[in-house]
Amino acid sequence: MNEAGLTLTSSIKASLRSKLGVLDNEVRRMWRDIEWGASTSVAMARFEARVRTAMISRTITLIIKANEAVSDIRQVLQIAAADSETSYRLKKDRLGNMTEYVMIVYLSFFVFLFIVYVLAANFVTMVPAGDASENLSQGMEMLANYDPEKYILLMFHATLIQGFCSGLVGGAMGEGNAYSGFKHSIVMVAIAYATFTLLGLA
Repeated sequence: MNEAGLTLTSSIKASLRSKLGVLDNEVRRMWRDIEWGASTSVAMARFEARVRTAMISRTITLIIKANEAVSDIRQVLQIAAADSETSYRLKKDRLGNMTEYVMIVYLSFFVFLFIVYVLAANFVTMVPAGDASENLSQGMEMLANYDPEKYILLMFHATLIQGFCSGLVGGAMGEGNAYSGFKHSIVMVAIAYATFTLLGLA
């Protein structure tokens, strides 16, 4: 709109007739602030404070500074638009790449869960136990005190811990924040618990 010779204030007013999706209400609030006597810079600063996203904050700050310095901000708007488009494209590409890493984390967890299940179901329960009343060697004495349920419980706890930690790693790799991985942690812990419970190992 600035290309057509409109000022920034006139551009905001003209945007009222545009379909901007989720930003429609925010543009109306900006124009209402201007009608009530706020400067264009103040109205845009309030808009930035309400939205609070990195991309919009960077763009709005650039536009406000340019509007206060010069009247013709066409080049600034072009730069801001190009910057926003580049940031969006990079974020989209990063999300696509990180999704692959999250899938690898899930795959690693399922491999770990399968190995633990095989050990718990087929190996731990098949170890023969000796008779504690007999005169046994040291090795046989260990077998006499062997309790498969304790080892299965240990594996169960190890799987829960693995699932929780894997979820945090998935969040850190997929969204750049370990706290975002709590949802993955809950899913993996639930899968581990359900697996051991349904198979009668927990």
